[in-house]
Amino acid sequence: MGSLARALELNPALGVAREELAALDLAQGKTREGIEQLEALAALEPSRPERLINVGLAYARVGRTDAAVATLGRAAERYPQADVVYEALGRVWLASAEAHADAFALSKAIQALEAAAARPNASSDTLTLYGRALILSGRVQTAERVLQQATTVWPIEPTAFFHLADAAERRGHVAAAHDALASYIALADDEAKEQLGDRLAALSARKQ
Repeated sequence: MGSLARALELNPALGVAREELAALDLAQGKTREGIEQLEALAALEPSRPERLINVGLAYARVGRTDAAVATLGRAAERYPQADVVYEALGRVWLASAEAHADAFALSKAIQALEAAAARPNASSDTLTLYGRALILSGRVQTAERVLQQATTVWPIEPTAFFHLADAAERRGHVAAAHDALASYIALADDEAKEQLGDRLAALSARKQ
């Protein structure tokens, strides 16, 4: 870490060193120092929306949701055409909605993710987040359709299959739920396989 600090003394614009130092600071629990480095990176590279997004997500990881939303709001104003900004904003709002059963946070998550998911190049990750938010809001029919789409966009977000299984089962589409859960288990680690084995077996029995 000392060598990185020294490198920045010699060249404050050295982005690679700031990035590594930020990662080290955050890993060691030095939240303020790490976020300061990320803020400096965002200032040094204003054409890269992911730099400001990283600041917002760093705030979110330490539970500072208000700061995360404010930062990502700035990013949305600065980069209105960047899908990744709305995905990040939706991710933060959705996490808050799930953690606190917060209807306002859920509405904000859907607002941000709906905009990102509507883009022609929407990623599987974005579509999966939107599907999760729709399930949470009770819009299961739309969620199933969105999550089906998420499983067709490469690279596929593996949890799209898990949430698709949830939406399909809620709608009584047992065969679709079984197939989606089987696809998720095939991609999951051993612990997930063990935890979900009984659920897959139950769906298999109902499918027949």
